[in-house]
Amino acid sequence: MIEGEREEFERQLAILFAGVDKPLGEAAREAFWKGLQRMELVEFARCVTHLLADLESSDGPPKRFSLADIWHAKRELRAKAPPKPTPTQQAELAWDGDRWDLRANTRLFKHVTRTLSANPRRYGPPWSGTMREHTRRLVAAKNAWAADMRDLDDQGADAIPERTQVAIWQDYIGRAEQSIAQQALA
Repeated sequence: MIEGEREEFERQLAILFAGVDKPLGEAAREAFWKGLQRMELVEFARCVTHLLADLESSDGPPKRFSLADIWHAKRELRAKAPPKPTPTQQAELAWDGDRWDLRANTRLFKHVTRTLSANPRRYGPPWSGTMREHTRRLVAAKNAWAADMRDLDDQGADAIPERTQVAIWQDYIGRAEQSIAQQALA
């Protein structure tokens, strides 16, 4: 964990100590902070959730609670292997794309990376409905480009000149970006 995560760490620690019904003084906060430095904050939060869930099936809070209990919870979580996906889940996870989908994904990734490095809020606040809508527009443009490339490449020999690919890409992405800009102004 890093110093900037201390506030969230202490919040999670307070939740845990309330759950195990133990007092949490300043010395204990500092000891747990120092003793868990090698653990990521997200791992610690998972451990808190795991330990609190374990309390549901126990006879009551533990008599003693220490750093070792948290490290033990981390090892337990790591040891639990995720279940194997069912055949239906495997079918849902299967990807039916081709080389044009791969190229389209790569182009979109590069475009979004360049755009967001210049303006991190270009597509709206992270995880917002606005960002999801803008992402849908970009993905639709990407998918249309891949479909066009497939249609133009009827021999399957990558015979489409790069400048043609770029021109069509810029047209689709340009229209998507223009639509995004117009929506932002509305």
